[in-house]
Amino acid sequence: MMLRRLVHIANSNKNVVTCNSNNNKSSLYNHFKSSNINETITTTTQQYANVNVRYYSHNKAINNNLNMYERYRVVKRDIDSVRKQRNETSTKMKDKKLTREERDQLVEQVGFSHCFRSEVGGGTNNRGIYRVHQFSKVEMFVLANEQDSDRIHRELLDTQIEMFNELELPFRVLDMPTGDLGAPAYRKFDIEVWIPSRNGYGEISSTSNCTDYQSRRLNIKHHLHADADSHFVHTLNGTAIAIPRIILAILENNQQKDGSMIITIKLFWRIYSQSHNKQGYQKEDGCFPSFSCRGQWIYEVEYANAGCTGAINRVNAFYAGQCYAGGSDYWWYTVSGGTASFAISQGGCFAAPDYAYNYPADSGCTGSMQVITRTVPPLPATGFLGFERIRSPNPSSDCLNYENERSIDRINACVMLPSNRGAGIYIRAYQTTQIGFGYYYAGCGTVMGTNVFTSPSTCSSVDGGYTWGQVFPALGISSVGATNTLNDVSLTTFSSNIGGSIFYYTATLSCPAGQYPMATSINPATPTATLAIPSAARGQSCTIVVSANGDTIVSGGPITGQSGAFTLPLLATMSTLTPGTVTTKTIAFTYSSSTGGTYTVTVGGTQYPTCSGVTTCTATGLNPNTQYTVSVTVTNAGTTSAPLSFTTTTANIIDTPSVSINAQTSTSLTVSYAVTGGYGATIYQLRLNNVVQASCITSSCTIPGLVYGTVYTFSASATNDGYTATSPNFVKNFWTLPTMGPVNIVNYGTTWLTFSYSSNDGRVIGANTFAIRVNGILSTNSTCSGSTNCYVGGLTAGSTPAISITSSNSGETSATQGTANQKLYDSVSTLVVTPSLQTSSSFRVTYSSSNGIPLKTIYQVLVDSISAPSCPATEGACTIISLPPKTYNVTVTATNDGLLISKSINVLVTNFPTMNPIVVGDIGTTWVEFTYSSIGGTAGGNSFTINVAGSDIATASCKQGPFCRVSGLTSGSSPVISIFVTNNGEVSNTVSSTPSLYQPTSPPIISFSRVSPTTLNISWTENDGVPGLSLFDVLLNGTNICPNIAINNCLYNSITDGLYYNFTIIVKNDNFVSSNSKSYFSYPPTTPVLVTAIGKTGSIYVNWTESSGGVPDETKYHVFLSIDNDHWARVCLGGAASNSLNLSCLVDDLTDNTFYYVMVTVENTDFEVLRTISNATTLPFNGTNSCRPAGSEVDCSGNGTCPNHECLCADGWDGQYCEVPTDGGGDGGDGGGGVIITPNPSNPGIDIDKGGVKYSFTINKLLERDLDMNVAKVLELTSIKWQPVQQVNDTLVHPTNNGSVIRRSWTYTAINVTSYAAVINITFIQLEAIPNVTVGDSYPMSFAGDEFLLKIGSFKYAMEISQWNWDSQLSTLELWTSINAQPEECASDDSNPIAMVNGTTSNFINIGQANGKLLYGRLVKRVVLDSIPRSVNHYLVQESETNTTVVTAIPYFENQVDIDPNFSLLLDTSKSSNDGCSKPDNTWRIIVGVVVGVAALAAITFAGTLFYKRKLRNHQQQKTLAKKLSSINNNNQS
Repeated sequence: MMLRRLVHIANSNKNVVTCNSNNNKSSLYNHFKSSNINETITTTTQQYANVNVRYYSHNKAINNNLNMYERYRVVKRDIDSVRKQRNETSTKMKDKKLTREERDQLVEQVGFSHCFRSEVGGGTNNRGIYRVHQFSKVEMFVLANEQDSDRIHRELLDTQIEMFNELELPFRVLDMPTGDLGAPAYRKFDIEVWIPSRNGYGEISSTSNCTDYQSRRLNIKHHLHADADSHFVHTLNGTAIAIPRIILAILENNQQKDGSMIITIKLFWRIYSQSHNKQGYQKEDGCFPSFSCRGQWIYEVEYANAGCTGAINRVNAFYAGQCYAGGSDYWWYTVSGGTASFAISQGGCFAAPDYAYNYPADSGCTGSMQVITRTVPPLPATGFLGFERIRSPNPSSDCLNYENERSIDRINACVMLPSNRGAGIYIRAYQTTQIGFGYYYAGCGTVMGTNVFTSPSTCSSVDGGYTWGQVFPALGISSVGATNTLNDVSLTTFSSNIGGSIFYYTATLSCPAGQYPMATSINPATPTATLAIPSAARGQSCTIVVSANGDTIVSGGPITGQSGAFTLPLLATMSTLTPGTVTTKTIAFTYSSSTGGTYTVTVGGTQYPTCSGVTTCTATGLNPNTQYTVSVTVTNAGTTSAPLSFTTTTANIIDTPSVSINAQTSTSLTVSYAVTGGYGATIYQLRLNNVVQASCITSSCTIPGLVYGTVYTFSASATNDGYTATSPNFVKNFWTLPTMGPVNIVNYGTTWLTFSYSSNDGRVIGANTFAIRVNGILSTNSTCSGSTNCYVGGLTAGSTPAISITSSNSGETSATQGTANQKLYDSVSTLVVTPSLQTSSSFRVTYSSSNGIPLKTIYQVLVDSISAPSCPATEGACTIISLPPKTYNVTVTATNDGLLISKSINVLVTNFPTMNPIVVGDIGTTWVEFTYSSIGGTAGGNSFTINVAGSDIATASCKQGPFCRVSGLTSGSSPVISIFVTNNGEVSNTVSSTPSLYQPTSPPIISFSRVSPTTLNISWTENDGVPGLSLFDVLLNGTNICPNIAINNCLYNSITDGLYYNFTIIVKNDNFVSSNSKSYFSYPPTTPVLVTAIGKTGSIYVNWTESSGGVPDETKYHVFLSIDNDHWARVCLGGAASNSLNLSCLVDDLTDNTFYYVMVTVENTDFEVLRTISNATTLPFNGTNSCRPAGSEVDCSGNGTCPNHECLCADGWDGQYCEVPTDGGGDGGDGGGGVIITPNPSNPGIDIDKGGVKYSFTINKLLERDLDMNVAKVLELTSIKWQPVQQVNDTLVHPTNNGSVIRRSWTYTAINVTSYAAVINITFIQLEAIPNVTVGDSYPMSFAGDEFLLKIGSFKYAMEISQWNWDSQLSTLELWTSINAQPEECASDDSNPIAMVNGTTSNFINIGQANGKLLYGRLVKRVVLDSIPRSVNHYLVQESETNTTVVTAIPYFENQVDIDPNFSLLLDTSKSSNDGCSKPDNTWRIIVGVVVGVAALAAITFAGTLFYKRKLRNHQQQKTLAKKLSSINNNNQS
């Protein structure tokens, strides 16, 4: 049986690695381990291999194959436990290349190991042993070739199914969907068993086909064919037995209501009876004393002689615990504690016995009788009479019950009748024409009565009970029927002459490859069984053997029968496919199959039937240079193999030959016409004037005997592999013009160059001459014209002369020129002459120059006009000696390429020494290095006197110079260095220098950072000491863990929570040592939080779970928003930012229908910041349609679109509802919609005039308010000083209509405002139309996720404020902008010339002019706060009849805020001048700014957000605006 075979493999003593002695294995495993089964698991070609499995591995051993989740770490030891046994099994094959013998057979392995997992059961469904840290399992692992892996996968599944069928467990098989597969698995089956405690199925086994996923990582290969490249094998695995869940399934599925376990006879037989023969147990087919076995039989075996010797005369088999009846008696057998008890009672079943007999079970002999226990009833034998006593009560009308008392009596033998043992009655079986038995007393002398049966009898009532009897003939099983399909073999029927009650039968497929159990319990009523054909048995002659499942104590041997022999079908298999010759149109190949059959050959999808019965094939009729896939399968016995295939490309046909001339004489031409491509040899043919040249059969040919001045036509053809290509005609005029070859530069200098050249062809061979031009000027050098080399001089140094040459022959000139150019060297220049080492009788001079021909400069040194022979002629230096003291003139000349330059200097030779400045070098804490020198005096006569920090330095090397190192100084001091030199009794001047020495190193400042749960980063800040000279030691509890390091941090990788660590940092610097110590307590790391973000109208509610771990009371949470998951803005300041118990916040003033990322960070001392990201979308706008005025049914008055709850007006229209006609601004016009802007050159001011309409906007001030609305500070922008204006003009291209506009900008920068902000910039921007170029009257702009149209001629401002000095994080910054306008003449008394209407995404401002015209603008209600779109409002403050202030409240920000209001100038310039509502125009000066702009503000710290909410009179303002717009429209229509 498969279960026993795998148990045998798992328990083979020699190769299984076990745990230490205190490892407790399950009792089932202990039983398995003691097994003496000697079966062998085999395939067709090899046995299963036992696998030596480690369940502990050193980390390095598994790093390459297991990720961190596949390990179970053993703390404080560098080992991991194996989570899955198949990992170790597969790793054993790493880098394996299967041999020639192995490639055609399976590598099948079974491994037993202890396995570990870090997770453990949780919840009701995982309690107990269902999910545990450690368990034992038997794993199957297979290496297979790619063609067989699907079939082997099914065989692994069949093996598992067979095992669980044998264990009588209810289970199901799941073919797992793709989404539930792990990365390695190509296909996986799970087997789930019913587990009552879970009220459902639970996984008990699985099998996976990983194809080549693992073999690629482990580099396991094989050769598919002997001469083919290696391939990766396929790996398959399957769980055979996982011990804990098998125990769980068996116990739970066999538990009774009273809590007891009843193990069925068949299950008990499979697990125990056939696998044990150990001291303390009974015979191999016995039941164990420690178990109360369901289905136990108790035999009375009576022998012919006392002492239980001689022949067996009787066997009575009683079903343990079963009651039988006859006459007035009832009797039964039980077994307990090794004693078999037989009881007889007339009071009924299991009543108080009238007779009771106790016999030793399975040991000893009572007289001539022995009582034994068995798990199956006895098989009969020929020469015996069998009869049965029906169990009481009788459940069956035919008396045939498995639990019947069975009597097998030898005919004519006098034996005891157990049911009448109390009366001392014996019986003797007889056979005449009838069968029966007689009743006797001891010795069977006189018969007292008989029972008569027919043979075989039917169920009849005898003596108050029911009996059934027969005479056993020659016993046997016959008529065994067998059939098979392609995949299965089946038992169809059999006959047995064993009568009586039910005997169960077993069926086995018997083949030369092995014995394969088909069924272990066949009811003769349904005598069928089916088995998947084993791979090893295919192609073999087999039979099905049926055996009666009973004890052989009487029969003396098994009772069997077998079917006729039949041959199991072979699955067709391809063996080899070998590529052969590939031409342009054919592909040849060979193939073979180990099973034989009919081949199906396809090439490029086309089938070749002629190749079906052969093993060599040539595919013809193919296309050249085409890739084809060759595929071959074989069909045999109704099966078709997996294909073998290869891909190849047919050879390309030859290309078209091209004729070219290789060489020419006065009478011959050498022609070439080679081709590429093709297969094999190419045959050439050359035609001259259509005449085939018989001698020209290769790819080139020389044609002699040509006549000069004749035109010849050449053509060539090439034939290869049946394809011929012909060149176009090549016409050669044998009377040709000379042709120039290349011009090559040979050499060049600063003013000259030489070059070579050549030419071919020409009427007279060798008579070519040349015309040479340099920079377009013809050379008259006859030497150059008649040769192939030329020298040209007199050129400009550093220039790049151009050379062009033509060739002439017999009055004919080449059609093309030969050309070249070359940059010449620059002339020698920059002669540098430097004196040094001046003494009383010598000096040294150094000289060099630039440019000229490299390495060709010749130098000459003259001292007082006399050549100095000691000075080299190359660049360098020389020493002039033996000079009397005086001043000498030194002249150096440099000659290069004929050009001479010179330089003269004066050098003083004197007896009086003079000091040069001191050069200080390296500095330490107590030492300094310096160099020094002097001029004058006698050479070698210098003696330097050095004083450092008041002490003379007597060191000989220092007195000699020019280097000195002084040590022993006071650390951190600034010693004075003074030096003078004495030479020949003359004393020089004194020079000094005062360097500052470094302070000694001081104790470092230590800090800690927990970078992982087990790793601590110890860092420190070093103070003082010599930079770059420090070395550090890091001591942990006195042990140096980072010795002599030069960096300022050390990682300790073995931190354990809940311990104190004492770290000491020792700094060693320039012979000074300092140290410092600091303790660290390892709190558990902080844990990430779970974040929930809920989008609401204009806000997002964020909450999160509390983080555990970290330093107590030091956990802080911060909340950030982002729209791109890249740029983050901190929000929820002042609350959740610092309170570890506040686990939620509301982020308000967000824009509608906007997607935001939300991030919550966890910060705690010494630990890395943890980040958790969620997201939410604010709810969309749900108000009334803001693009329709009251009473209108049309968006934007039909003059625009409404994409974001706000009108985008078409050209020629503007206003909140696009109801106001404009006077244009594009395609010519006045260039800016009639708007004239004149900037002030020194202050941020702009004059604006449009059609006589003047108005003023002023950015008055920036005002900071605290949380109680008190003013914290005010910056009056009109009173500060500004840098002069900077104007920039550029051109913008419209993204849709491609028209261009001019963008003009003017930028002002505030001066001396550092007490308020680091920088304040203001930029004014205007769009201006370009006549005949600009299209339309607006330009699209986007801001904060919305799009707007900026009217051409309108303007905006950008305001940048960086690093505002906030008084409080809870403050708010207000931007105050004043709008000044004259009262409207035609308005009612209570009207305000400036009104604001609150829209969905903007506030709309309407300014009535004194002349009755209208100015219109919008203020966008969005800001970009630290790159995040936020919502704000603008509010009006009426300060006077003509002055209204717009207040924009800017909340506290961390980095930057962008504000982008948008004012379009809508003016009805067509209004009549005599309408009675006109007043004289007045020019209004804009002091600072206009209304539209971007305010960019940056700061450093965090704060909360405070917005001011004030109600507006929207109703009255909208009425006023409607009145004005109606008037404008009426006038336009009239």
